[in-house]
Amino acid sequence: MSRAVNIELEVIVIDNASTDGSVEMVKKDFPQVTLIENPQNRGFAAANNQGIAISKERYVLLLNSDTVVLNNAKYNWKTCFSGGDKGKGASKK
Repeated sequence: MSRAVNIELEVIVIDNASTDGSVEMVKKDFPQVTLIENPQNRGFAAANNQGIAISKERYVLLLNSDTVVLNNAKYNWKTCFSGGDKGKGASKK
């Protein structure tokens, strides 16, 4: 997140009742992130829907916990969805 140059990001993390210390790590290392702690595992789709429902942004990028984001991916994604690559993308609104 710290390498996102000139791109504003809203990051929402949905935790499905993990027990591995993830919640504590997010709170400590990424205090700017919106964190929802589910008391039980609601499943991947339900957690995605929770994040989409509270997002303030026009576009939403869903990432699973094992996703590796490569260099410039955030910039390329934003360019694609903001009209730089016509005919691709989706909007939540």
